Amino acid sequence: MTLRLPSLAILAAFSCPVLAQSAPPPDADADADAEEATALDSIVVVASRAAEPLSQVVASVAQVERAELDQYLVHDLDGLVRYVPGVSVPREGHRFGGNGFAIRGLEGNRVRILVDGIPLADAYSIGQFASAGRDMVDMEMLERVEVLRGPASTLYGSDALAGVVAFRTRDPGDLLAFASAAHAFGARSAWDGIDDSHLVAGHWAGESASGRWQAMAAISRRDGHEADNRAWRAADAPNPVDYRREGALAKLVHDAGTAGQYTLSFDASRQRRETAVNSLRFGAGRYSTTYRLDGDDRDRRGRIGLSGQWQPGLAWLESLDAQIYAQDTTVRQESDQHRLADRATPYESLRWRRFDYDAQARGLSLVGQARHDGGRIGHWQVFGIDVSRHRYEGLRDGVETNLATGETTSTVLGEPLPVRDFPNSDATSLALFWQDEMRLGEHLALIPGLRAEWYRLRPKPDAIFTEDFPDASPVDVNERETTPRLALRWSLGGGHSLFAQYARGFRAAPFGDVNIGLFLPVFNYEVRANPELRPESSHGLELGWRHVGETLRASVSLYENRFRDLIESRANLGIDPTTGALVFQSINRDRARIRGVESDLLWHLDRRFPGLRGWQLRGAMAWSQGDDTRRDVPLNTIDPARATLGLRFDADSNRWGSELAMVAVRRKTDIDHGTVELFASPGYARFDLYAWFEPWRGARVNAGLFNLGNRRYWEWATVRGLEADVRNLAANDESIGFYTSPGRNFSVSLSMEW
Repeated sequence: MTLRLPSLAILAAFSCPVLAQSAPPPDADADADAEEATALDSIVVVASRAAEPLSQVVASVAQVERAELDQYLVHDLDGLVRYVPGVSVPREGHRFGGNGFAIRGLEGNRVRILVDGIPLADAYSIGQFASAGRDMVDMEMLERVEVLRGPASTLYGSDALAGVVAFRTRDPGDLLAFASAAHAFGARSAWDGIDDSHLVAGHWAGESASGRWQAMAAISRRDGHEADNRAWRAADAPNPVDYRREGALAKLVHDAGTAGQYTLSFDASRQRRETAVNSLRFGAGRYSTTYRLDGDDRDRRGRIGLSGQWQPGLAWLESLDAQIYAQDTTVRQESDQHRLADRATPYESLRWRRFDYDAQARGLSLVGQARHDGGRIGHWQVFGIDVSRHRYEGLRDGVETNLATGETTSTVLGEPLPVRDFPNSDATSLALFWQDEMRLGEHLALIPGLRAEWYRLRPKPDAIFTEDFPDASPVDVNERETTPRLALRWSLGGGHSLFAQYARGFRAAPFGDVNIGLFLPVFNYEVRANPELRPESSHGLELGWRHVGETLRASVSLYENRFRDLIESRANLGIDPTTGALVFQSINRDRARIRGVESDLLWHLDRRFPGLRGWQLRGAMAWSQGDDTRRDVPLNTIDPARATLGLRFDADSNRWGSELAMVAVRRKTDIDHGTVELFASPGYARFDLYAWFEPWRGARVNAGLFNLGNRRYWEWATVRGLEADVRNLAANDESIGFYTSPGRNFSVSLSMEW
């Protein structure tokens, strides 16, 4: 592997993510290497779907605990991955914000996002007036976040082609751990200068006298505005936004002794964003006559789940975790577009548009564990069943009003509304999975894994779809995929280990590509279905070293993933010579390759240098390179090289501390410009300063000053694909200043527990 960063080896030696420090290792009899676990070890679930020490994980994993969420004043997905290597949050800058995560150059629905083991609904988008994202996660309800980088289809199935982000919400036990009585109360208030938002949150937890019953309830509300930027022109100021996010979480836990432990949980979140979309007024192309555009976007997500943990103590089934759930996600977006007359509509008009998207999920999962000591070979097996059913519905509606006469029509740009761009669709999957950690002596472990998954997509056209597309013949999709994994771990002693793994991933062709349809007669613009779409697949190889000791925790991993049949949604196929229409269609782009390196480190300096009592060094580094190997051009989804460093001090009293953190990003150079020159985001270094203080027991103040130098910079995930005059950015016709990240800003929070 040829690396383009001369200093890469140096960065790998002393860089690290801002990760959790704390979860204790399991009991010594749980694993042959458990005696080597130290205070810097932590418990990871996402890598094997069962708890294991980080020191034994054969994968690249990052963790963020509740304490880090508070300390770094995290209130959205961007803040969550601020210091996590190889992960970013692509954003649509005009209106809709974040669309989930990108891991190692792959994004969107190729990343599996779980909340308490339940997957979030797939994202779906078809233009500036219809976009359903995947950011409906309330940071205030979280206890832990785990990020698994790399193909994970063996354990998680389709949509885990790039990796997994697993959110775990708070339990009654998490809240009662800080209480000296049978009840615990908490409140939190915060202000974030980045978007002038205010947070109010509170929680309660209680325990019965017998200790067999526990319950909790938590609520939160955040009101805010648009995030600031560092534009040099008033015309490039961010779009004015008013938003509100609300969340609620309730759990009831019963400990039935030998009969197991059971949890009933309810989780609900909703948000509303009202946006004056100034950035699309009098813009290029279709928006050249728009003089006012207002958006009103509302999202809701609710779930209910029942889970149980049982330890039958059988030779073939030591423990069993079961979960059944139901989740509903709804998106409603309304747009008021005020327009001057043009060739498409020869009168001044108001176009009202509405987009509805509903995703329902029902599912069941069973995860069992068994341990066997067979002489020289020991086994730790994880196996189970995943069953799910998803239903997707989408509808666009609208009315155009002649502002001179008051006349209205439901035909907009020649398209009669309402319309369904895809038929109502049911997606059903059944999967069996198995993984075995085979101990071959004291130092070597071989870990094979296998998943067999059956997937079926069934369209359910209704009268609206049939009327819109009378000649369409939606097709079923039936897929059976087998995804193996083979890993190896070699314990070197002294907390050092080497690991290697091969993993295959896949992603089934999604509903929004297989049976989609769209036709705008005014522009002679057509989106065609593609019933021949093949599933995406990958083959990944990863090599790594990890050290977990009393003073130092560090790791380095190198990876290469090769992909086949990657789907490009609504690719431009050119002009149809028969109809003269400009045709778009989702297609398999065949082959791609992504390779890279990631490293992390956490170093307690005081344990090595007694004079530096209370000091820690931490950070992260990630570099990757991606190519479309069919066309021999770079992949534009690859983020530029990124490194973070943090120097932290905690007072002996543990009542106050501070940290200075740096994020350094290299200029984006490997770009597929196509037929026009695209904007290449410059490199930058940004500094953040944190401080915390406990004025009395149970109270804590966290403060953060971000972008200390007020640096103007761009995130590649937000600006890729934009044309730009790189020689004169301030006068750029593409308004590149609109996409600048926030300048210097301040945030503060007050948390209380009693």
